[in-house]
Amino acid sequence: MMIVVMKQSATTKQIAAVIKQIEELGLKPHLSEGEEKTIIGAIGDDRQIPKERLAALSGVEDVIPILKPYKLASKQFKPNKSLISINGNGTQVGANSLV
Repeated sequence: MMIVVMKQSATTKQIAAVIKQIEELGLKPHLSEGEEKTIIGAIGDDRQIPKERLAALSGVEDVIPILKPYKLASKQFKPNKSLISINGNGTQVGANSLV
């Protein structure tokens, strides 16, 4: 998922073009219009889509990815420290030990 923040001066036509591009990329757009800013959520697996592709569209101020790269290796996914055995001889690396 990513969020596309539109410029305050973005036109309805520019917003529609961003929504169309999000759909063409296989993502589901979610429009949220505020008093000063319009944001468009791009819902779906966007890992293979470079954010620059949307950032280059007219009227776009910023593109913010929501899923972090290397999510499966992050502390959010696996909060416990890793402990790895080496060579089967009882030597361990990681957690709180220093080798």
